[in-house]
Amino acid sequence: MTVAAERKPGPARAPDAKPASPAPPVPAGPPPAPSAPPPPAPASPPPAEVDELRKKARERDEFLSLAQTVQAEYLNYKKRVGREKEEARFAALRDLANALLPLLDDLERAIGAAKTTAADATVLSGLEMVRGQFEKALAAQGVAPFSSLGVPFDPERHEVMGFESVAGRPPGTVVRELRRGYACEGRVIRPARVQVSRAPEPPPAPAPPAAAGGTAP
Repeated sequence: MTVAAERKPGPARAPDAKPASPAPPVPAGPPPAPSAPPPPAPASPPPAEVDELRKKARERDEFLSLAQTVQAEYLNYKKRVGREKEEARFAALRDLANALLPLLDDLERAIGAAKTTAADATVLSGLEMVRGQFEKALAAQGVAPFSSLGVPFDPERHEVMGFESVAGRPPGTVVRELRRGYACEGRVIRPARVQVSRAPEPPPAPAPPAAAGGTAP
């Protein structure tokens, strides 16, 4: 009698495994920080404190306006004082120049007379030297003569002494200077005495012709 071989049980067979799903991608870098909660709303100041702040703001504006007004008044004061000082300086310089200029005029006349009468050369040289010293002293103070010949008449710079007709000169032109004028820093100290050209007078009208056929005596 044949005995069937005893079959040993083999290893258990695992059921068919399903394929694993791919892992989700890992983001690069650190994870984002959680958003901070919104700050709490500031508490409203009490009404008494608001009124005090408004009062301080009004006082600030008042003090600022006062400071600006004082500054503007101070600047105007400085300008006014500067103008007054300049006017006082110019007035003193004008008085000094007007006291010296007649002496310079006398020297000019003396030099002119010495040249026309053929005076001694030493005397003429001395007069011219004194005139030069006068002119240097005046120039050191900013006082200098200005030219008037050939320019249009200017009532602020010229004192007209007469009129004359000069050929080739338009009316209102200075044609003769009788006394030099002087100025300082663009302001006239003494006007020049001048003669001014005028339009030539028209020729006299011709006499009417005698009537013809007069009655014989």
